Amino acid sequence: MRLLFVHAATDARSPLYFESALASAAGSAFTVQSVSIDQAAGLPLRKYAFVVLSNLPALPASLENDVLSYARGGGGVLMAIGTAAAGRSRVPVLGDAIRQVHDYSREQSGGERFATIGENDPSESEMGKRENWAGVKFYYAAQVDDADGRVIARLTDRTPVLLDRKIGEGRALLFTSGFDNLANDFPLHPAFVAFIDQAARYLAGTERRSIARQVDSYLDLRTAQEPAASTSGVEIVDPEGRRPLSLREAATVQSFRLSEAGFYQVRLASGRQDVVGVNADRRESNLDVIPADVLALWQGKGPRAQPSAAAAVPASEGTQPYPLWWYIMAFALLAALSESWLASRYLGTPHEES
Repeated sequence: MRLLFVHAATDARSPLYFESALASAAGSAFTVQSVSIDQAAGLPLRKYAFVVLSNLPALPASLENDVLSYARGGGGVLMAIGTAAAGRSRVPVLGDAIRQVHDYSREQSGGERFATIGENDPSESEMGKRENWAGVKFYYAAQVDDADGRVIARLTDRTPVLLDRKIGEGRALLFTSGFDNLANDFPLHPAFVAFIDQAARYLAGTERRSIARQVDSYLDLRTAQEPAASTSGVEIVDPEGRRPLSLREAATVQSFRLSEAGFYQVRLASGRQDVVGVNADRRESNLDVIPADVLALWQGKGPRAQPSAAAAVPASEGTQPYPLWWYIMAFALLAALSESWLASRYLGTPHEES
């Protein structure tokens, strides 16, 4: 996959560090075409996986409109403001306002004249992992308006250093420092290789997918930049061995809902094959006994009114009916015995008189 790296004519450091990092990444599938601002005019951006704009002091209106149209159509853009932010009031293409430019080597006094990463957000991207930023010193950074973007990393003074933006159907990453080893020492750290590799895969839509997903989550099958009609169809085999997509859906669908637990075999439109393990939410695996009130709610009974005192008495403590046939039979037996005894005495008295 080809990517376009646009830099200032006097900047030879940024493309060198970027190309070296991307070439050093394991299994890198990208080829970098490095051009200056003048050489980038008129290039067909659609043939590139994503575009990098690095430390540009000025961006022609025609090139800015081309990049913006490319991003809105599903392309990826990585922008490093660098030291060129000093002469700007807004970020090109993205339009974010530049509130302040921090030159920490002059602002801070004492031994440490730099800023480090203070906060990071690893929830949605590998680029937010703290180990990617450990020990990195920032000497120069621009504070931009972050209301419309998701901040992945901030400096110790709360200045956003990496933001993720959505532009139409495309993606954009804004790096408020630079790649030239002047605004920071990030290119000298081994983690810079992993960062560039992750950013490239993210913007090109080929980032490594998580091997574990939750039931009812969605799996992206193709990027918005890929025209569905011209790409090969995707193929999905669910845990039951079935193919849930029809031929029409396999040629046009953008995402697929993982509706059951198990292993899905996926062949994407790009030709790459993945095996995705889907598990139920771990909150559904709590083996504690359900409390009675919660169980009543699940059964649809709901809370009931307090029963009356008479009704609240257990049946074992109240009056219970007893059968009367035992007393009747005993009375009949006693009557029969009494009659027999009286009859034997009456017959014995006349016999003695005679």
